[in-house]
Amino acid sequence: MGAYTKIALRLDSGRLDAGELADAIDVESPAATTSFEMRPFGRDLVVAYLGGDYARRLCEAGEREAVAHATERLAAAGGASAARAVTAGCLADWWTDPFSRGGYSIAKPGRLASRLALRAPIGGRVWLAGEASAGGGAMTAGGAFLEGERAANEVARALG
Repeated sequence: MGAYTKIALRLDSGRLDAGELADAIDVESPAATTSFEMRPFGRDLVVAYLGGDYARRLCEAGEREAVAHATERLAAAGGASAARAVTAGCLADWWTDPFSRGGYSIAKPGRLASRLALRAPIGGRVWLAGEASAGGGAMTAGGAFLEGERAANEVARALG
């Protein structure tokens, strides 16, 4: 599984100038890059996106530390007033979630066919489904949904 996570920060937009709200990328180091999406869908939020070992470390540190770190990096990218506007935060900790253990599946170079092999029923009794086997829909919620439908239809056909 690839490690990718999001940290949502709630903003008090009254503490910001509208001109301060622009998407940004903070490169603390090449291995610790954070992308900030400002006010998605017009909401008073900032969503910090990060991946790899950087995401793993923040998930393992826990929500409080991850939110504090994202707020600190937001200040580095957008100024102290942006950080002062943060009123709360939430970590999507997929890496430490015992049911997912990651953000999305990754196929190593030359191993793309491995994704499709996941579609084959195991012993005619167990079907797997998820974004990992979704072909062009891999790494998306839509792909996972469509793969669930595919597997359910195959099970229904097998049961007659």
